[in-house]
Amino acid sequence: MSQPSAALEKDIYPTPAFVILRPVLEANCRAISAKCRAAGLALRPHFKTTKCAEAARLQTQLDEEASGARTPAVVVSTAAEAEALAGRGFKDITPWLSLAGLYSHSGNAYNTPSGRAGATEVALLEAQRAGRAATAVRAAGIPVAVVSVGSTPSVCAPASLKPLADAGATEVHPGNYTLLDRQQVASGSVKQSAAGSGQGSARLTAASTSSSSSSSTSTSSTSAEPVARSVEPASGSTSGALSTECVGSACHVLATVLSHYPNRNEALVNAGGTALHKDSGGVEHWGELRGFGGRLVVLRLSQEHGVVGTLDGSPMPWTELPLGGVVRIVPNHSCMAACQHQTHHVVGEGGVVEDVWRPAAGW
Repeated sequence: MSQPSAALEKDIYPTPAFVILRPVLEANCRAISAKCRAAGLALRPHFKTTKCAEAARLQTQLDEEASGARTPAVVVSTAAEAEALAGRGFKDITPWLSLAGLYSHSGNAYNTPSGRAGATEVALLEAQRAGRAATAVRAAGIPVAVVSVGSTPSVCAPASLKPLADAGATEVHPGNYTLLDRQQVASGSVKQSAAGSGQGSARLTAASTSSSSSSSTSTSSTSAEPVARSVEPASGSTSGALSTECVGSACHVLATVLSHYPNRNEALVNAGGTALHKDSGGVEHWGELRGFGGRLVVLRLSQEHGVVGTLDGSPMPWTELPLGGVVRIVPNHSCMAACQHQTHHVVGEGGVVEDVWRPAAGW
């Protein structure tokens, strides 16, 4: 925890800066906690997205409040992450302590051709296979206490996780659900809303669709479901009402408008590959600007700069992009963008900067 350098988000300096919207993050955490609880599954959140102990504490605290007292359980990717959490009192840290069971990650739930339907199909198949594996191991006389499955799309997409529990899963371990991003929108982790019908800004690339078709389970029997139109949370979605649906992306990169190019219908901002990261996440373009309904995207990236344009080629809203003004860019892959920044500015209601978190760096 650090003292915020600015009272309001618009005054954060310098840019580019990584911003976390606490109300949206909390709503996403509550939703997945409620979804797991309804299915009788334990939640073991992955730490790799934010790498901030404060976020992990928030994830597990909300789950504990909903499900009753239990030891906070988390998954980490690096020794540095494990050390950061151990220093904050976490005891059940995987893989640094034995899971005493089976662990599977359904990476093929990302970017399936049929969105939520495809991710739901992958989730069930993974749980069934893990359940059969656990049965075989137990039959050999080896105890299996935990069958841990899932990824953010395979946990967010299904209407219910009860079929996973019925297949033998005992817990799930999503990570990106806290922040979400354009890749998760395209993968179906955010439910389609009535206002979001039609082609959205987070469109899958042809390459990712082809790749996911060959690596995931068959979805030919299920019609494609439209993805959410934009990364923006729906109005009123963070009001605290109980839901099992994530509401939208809880992060963005704050960037400054540096130049206008009216002849090209483009603007230049000071967030490039080092701020947004060049992992496309299998979706077109390199980020979406908040507040424009999915119409403004980052078309190209260099190391330190991004080129902003309209998705459909319509005229740029120049009056809303003044030189020296700031814009908010939701990245394609929030895990990769977050680890590009040494500090995460936590913003609450009304754009007030409440805190500054420092992620666990290194390995």
